[in-house]
Amino acid sequence: MALTEKALFQAPDRINAQLLPIKALRSGFDKGDGRRHVLDKKLLGQSEIMRALKHSIRSVALSEETVLITGESGTGKELIARAVHELSPRCEGPYLPVNCGALAESLLESELFGHVKGAFTGASNNKKGFFEAASSGTIFLDEFAEMSLNTQQRLLRVLQERTVRPIGSTDPKEIKIDTRVVVATNHDLNRDVCEGRFRKDLYYRVNVLEIRAPALRERSDDIPLLARTSFGATTRRMVPWYLMKLEQRH
Repeated sequence: MALTEKALFQAPDRINAQLLPIKALRSGFDKGDGRRHVLDKKLLGQSEIMRALKHSIRSVALSEETVLITGESGTGKELIARAVHELSPRCEGPYLPVNCGALAESLLESELFGHVKGAFTGASNNKKGFFEAASSGTIFLDEFAEMSLNTQQRLLRVLQERTVRPIGSTDPKEIKIDTRVVVATNHDLNRDVCEGRFRKDLYYRVNVLEIRAPALRERSDDIPLLARTSFGATTRRMVPWYLMKLEQRH
C-alpha cells in the first residue's frame, strides 16, 4: 500500500518563536508573498511538505540567526540557502557559498578567515576571508560537518564573538563581521557528536533555526510536475511507472 503524503510529512523546520515575533512574521509574510515567485521558481512542488518548506523558508529569512539545513544529498539544500538569502533583508548584500568538504583544512581556513602576508608559504599578500567579504550579506557553508575539529573550534569562536582573526595575524584587535551564516549537512549531527566527530557546543550554536530538506520519495505527488518542467516526453511517459515502483517499495 502506498504511503500517504500525510504519513510522510514531517515538519521541516524548528523555529524558536522568541526570535520571530508575530508582528515581524506577519510583515515578513506580506513581503514574502509579493516575492513568492522566487520560491516557486527555485523549489518546484506544490505538495503539502513543499508548501510547509516554503513557509519555513519565508519565516527564517526574517531572522538574523544562524540557519541549519539538513537533508540527504541532492535534496536542494543550496537552493534553500539561496532562497533564505534572497527573501531576507540582506538580499542586496553578497551571497558567498563555500563547499567545506572540497577544500583541505589549511586552504579552507584561509578562504573562510583570511590570512596576512607571510602567514605560510605562498601567502604573498594579505587576503580577506569570506566571512569578512560577505559583510552585510550571507555566507553559506555547505557540507560544514566535514570540517576538522580544529576548524570547527575556529568557526565556533566566529559565531560566538562575531569577529574573525586572519591566519597569522598578531593584531590583538579582531575584525568585526556582519554576516548571516547558513550551514548545511547531510550528516546525522547527533550521531557525529556522540561519536566525537563534531563538537557539541558548535552543534548547539548552529542549531538555532533548522530547515529539513525533504527527499523526493517523501513528496512523490510532485514528480509529475518536476517531469513536465525539467524533462522531455520520454521521461514524462516514465512517471506512472516510477510512481508504481514507489508504491511497491512502501
